[in-house]
Amino acid sequence: MSSVQGLANTLAVVVTFFGAPPLYSKSVGWIQSFTTQHYGYGFEDITSIIWAALAPP
Repeated sequence: MSSVQGLANTLAVVVTFFGAPPLYSKSVGWIQSFTTQHYGYGFEDITSIIWAALAPP
């Protein structure tokens, strides 16, 4: 692995570590609202769990 690739991997981990929580907290409400409007009530909890797994890149 070259030093540029190592730097890119390190920066990707740092951005994911610091970027995932704000991304999740700002988008989970919209995702739950969208799910409720299109699929009805009762899916909010499972949607937030699935979105927590998918939100980090």
